[in-house]
Amino acid sequence: HKREIESLHQRHKYQFHRWYISLMTGYNLCFYGYGSKKRLLEEFFEIHFKDQPLLVINGFEPNLKFKDALKIVLDGIVKPKLGSRRGTFEKHADLIRRYFLNPNRRTERLYIMIHNLDGPCLRNTQILDTLGLLASTHNIFVVASVDNVNAPLLFDRDRDAKFKFIWNDATTFRPYEEESIYEDLKVKKRRIGLTMSVVISILSSWIVNRRMMFKTLAAYQISRYQCGANKPEDAGMEHGLLYNKLREEFWVDGDSKFRMFLNDFHNHDVIKTRTSEFGCNIYYIPLEADVLKKVLNNKNLFE
Repeated sequence: HKREIESLHQRHKYQFHRWYISLMTGYNLCFYGYGSKKRLLEEFFEIHFKDQPLLVINGFEPNLKFKDALKIVLDGIVKPKLGSRRGTFEKHADLIRRYFLNPNRRTERLYIMIHNLDGPCLRNTQILDTLGLLASTHNIFVVASVDNVNAPLLFDRDRDAKFKFIWNDATTFRPYEEESIYEDLKVKKRRIGLTMSVVISILSSWIVNRRMMFKTLAAYQISRYQCGANKPEDAGMEHGLLYNKLREEFWVDGDSKFRMFLNDFHNHDVIKTRTSEFGCNIYYIPLEADVLKKVLNNKNLFE
């Protein structure tokens, strides 16, 4: 079995030059297929781009902070004025984009290697659109891997045009050794239930709109506790009420964005749904009032 896996790995290596040509002619690369592709992509970069600036993003890490990844490029290459280092990751990405469009830049190219582009911390609208902005920038090259069979659904027509991916089957049958470490941690996390530290970690990796969705629901839930609700599921917020509240305060601009945010929260078990006796969806955070208050008092999340 090991011999067959190694033989398959060598066959993929024969494609390295073709992949290199694809990048040099203006395309980006995305690899799919069963098995960890981490070693394969690392060898590809080691052979063809050994001394080039490389940003590695491990999408399989549950606590990945996309903004921190971009700050590595800001601090190491772009080096903007101090005031420019503040702001959202969208602003950071725009600084990086403008740097690599500047003909007088010192660093010629940037390579971005993304393991598991379909990972839980990367598959939301803002991050994917920001990565698409970078991928569409001249002199920035993206090489990514995906593992979920539904990963292509993340790319609508506009996003697909920005990423300019050439899709390659890179089935390796290698075990997901490093990736599975984080899966084990997620299983343990589910066993002990949702905790304040887990919520803070998740929220800290998201943009303000998502945080405000959490804050809106949490504040409502706290008020329901104060009115006598005893359990999180009894203190939840009805779909229409939550949606309208977020629209009034401009945290979402439509139903599709609302559902996308909600899906991200569901994927991380931060928000759960139950159906009322009238058939309405009720959303709630499975935490008690005192824990919710502590999260909302976190100044790093809610200034």
